[in-house]
Amino acid sequence: MISVFIIEDSYFLGSMLTKILNSDPEIKVIDRSDSFEEAIQKVERLKPDVILLDIEMPGINSLDILHEIMRVNPTPTIVFGPKSELGKREMISAFSYGALDFIIRPENPLEIEEIKDELIALVKVAASVEIKKLIIKRPKRPVRAPKISEKVVVIGASSGGVAALESLLSKFPRDFPAAVLVVQHMPAGFTEAFAERLDAICPIKVEEAKNGSRLERGRVLVAPGGYNLEIKVKGKHLFTRLNKKHTDIKPCIDVTLKSVAEACDGNVIAVILTGMGKDGSDGVKWVKKNNGKVIAQDESTSLIFGMPRAVIENGDADFILPLPKIADKIVKIL
Repeated sequence: MISVFIIEDSYFLGSMLTKILNSDPEIKVIDRSDSFEEAIQKVERLKPDVILLDIEMPGINSLDILHEIMRVNPTPTIVFGPKSELGKREMISAFSYGALDFIIRPENPLEIEEIKDELIALVKVAASVEIKKLIIKRPKRPVRAPKISEKVVVIGASSGGVAALESLLSKFPRDFPAAVLVVQHMPAGFTEAFAERLDAICPIKVEEAKNGSRLERGRVLVAPGGYNLEIKVKGKHLFTRLNKKHTDIKPCIDVTLKSVAEACDGNVIAVILTGMGKDGSDGVKWVKKNNGKVIAQDESTSLIFGMPRAVIENGDADFILPLPKIADKIVKIL
């Protein structure tokens, strides 16, 4: 039985979330709280398997609660909130405090049942996570890279990817000699805030990709949520092309990898980081077919080993590495 503790200031919403989670025979909500002190005390005493934390509660700093929980009694935590500007930025920031994932709640509380299946699935994933993998330290200094490279680096990630990307890209210097594309599974409206946060904490320039953005050395383009990102060639330059092709997930890592592999031949380095499912496992086949290189994050540092495992089990990983060693390997391949 998975025990869940809910931190939510709305009695109605807390009750609805409790009802949803308790409807699954493998999950039980053991208690709720609506204040900082009480939440910390109950988490310490009850030691739940998973915490569900509202990121936007008037008069309460949810990030402070998350920070204290991770300091005193680290617990897999799912943050949730509205799709407001504050909600977006707070949910993105929560990953640096140790949050596992986030979920968007409907604006109308009466429609909370819409996220039932997603919430239950996420709680079950959270319960399986190793606590020690929740906090990832960013490196103190960037790696040394060659002056110029014709290669394009494509990094795909899903659950656990926000913190992993912060750590990895923190090692890329401002004058990184190659263009970088990041495909992180994230809803529409959140990737802009995510790119802005990466740009603020990483030496290398980071922006959300627009339709027609030019790939440039020393710049990371983040695929926008709700779109698939492909590459088109114009003369000697590469540009992004956004579309809404039918895929289960947008942005889809497979779509980007296939497009880049076809446009760049062997000048591609594909990196598959932590995440649920197997997105990226088909795309890396195109990278391999065109003589590119594939790096998969190893199990010991992956919060969720699904995506890297799929690549490894297919025999398509040239290198299987812990997260702290991936940047150095990328530089050696450039």
